[in-house]
Amino acid sequence: MIGVILIATFGCHSAIATGHIEAKLSLSTDPKAPSPATIVVTLTNTGDAPVNVFRWWTPFAAPDGRLPQPVFDLTDDSGKPVRYMGRRVNTGPVRLAHFIQVAPGETLEREVDLTREYDFTRAGWYTVSFDLHLETSLDPERAPLDELGRFVPNAQGVVSTNRIQFLLRSPIPWARRASDEVASLTCDVEQSVDIESARIGARADATRAERFLNTMIYVYEFTGDDFVLTFKPHPRYSRWFGTHDPAEPMPEDPGWGTGNNAQVKRTIETAALRLVNGVISPTCGCSPGYEDTYAWAEDHTPYNIHFCKKFFDAEAEGWDSRRSAVYHEMTHFYDHLLDGRSDYPFITNQESAKNLATTNRSHAVRSALNFEYFVTDTNNKSDTQEP
Repeated sequence: MIGVILIATFGCHSAIATGHIEAKLSLSTDPKAPSPATIVVTLTNTGDAPVNVFRWWTPFAAPDGRLPQPVFDLTDDSGKPVRYMGRRVNTGPVRLAHFIQVAPGETLEREVDLTREYDFTRAGWYTVSFDLHLETSLDPERAPLDELGRFVPNAQGVVSTNRIQFLLRSPIPWARRASDEVASLTCDVEQSVDIESARIGARADATRAERFLNTMIYVYEFTGDDFVLTFKPHPRYSRWFGTHDPAEPMPEDPGWGTGNNAQVKRTIETAALRLVNGVISPTCGCSPGYEDTYAWAEDHTPYNIHFCKKFFDAEAEGWDSRRSAVYHEMTHFYDHLLDGRSDYPFITNQESAKNLATTNRSHAVRSALNFEYFVTDTNNKSDTQEP
């Protein structure tokens, strides 16, 4: 009898329900499609349990239909990536409201006109695909306990679609495209005070981080009129940016400027300059569906930042605060100083940012969130080894 019970119990555990997402792309067959670069994204849960999809790295993010990030892998006929020109949405700490739950048997479908999001200034063939990241989870340090208890992680990791091609017979100059951005909304007095206070705080954090980084660079030796610089990384540097490469050129050396080491120094310096000299052009009040995000910006429009409700609800300073959000957004822009820093679909909290530093240094030194956390960490002085 005991053996029967054990067998029955084992059988029950082996039949645990799991969800399973299948994803595919197709070209739109709608004769009224806005452009030849209009594609259809389809997600289907073929499993027998719900799947939680982090919507802010999908085309299903918000009702306005705009992409929240460079969601697609898009290349031209030479294999070169096509520059993303759309929004980069800062969600802040990941919460339950950031997910769409796809029920068993349910299908989500969204038509996307890629010309609204990417730079199609040349004609030719283009290839597009999409990686759906299902490994995103709630922020264990910021999400409420009741949400952590209700959230069920997915069994799947990354789901990749098929690759499709389309032909653009004529270029579409970006400047000539019809604008459908949200109308500019004036910030009220209280919001303006919060934004300016956050900018001043972010400026102080940025200059402090620049000074701290420079304490790691010192003169090793003099040879006549020449000198040799060396770099002694602090644990906080390694935490967010990985292992400093001593083989790369130092400042003032030939070849300086393009390596991973240089990306860190140049970004820290550039963000400080932008916050000291730049003027933020704020918009307050994001489109419907953005209520659970901090802010968003388009990297080709320095220094216009759209501030959403959650930004004003956040703490004034510290981790995932208003001033850290301003710093984050200011790293995104392309200007005469530097190319914008990126967001990555799987980097959403401190632990994932630290893991990126140890597993993919090239991404870590180009990750807006890693720079935000480094600067916040420097302001908090969490290490005992403070110079």
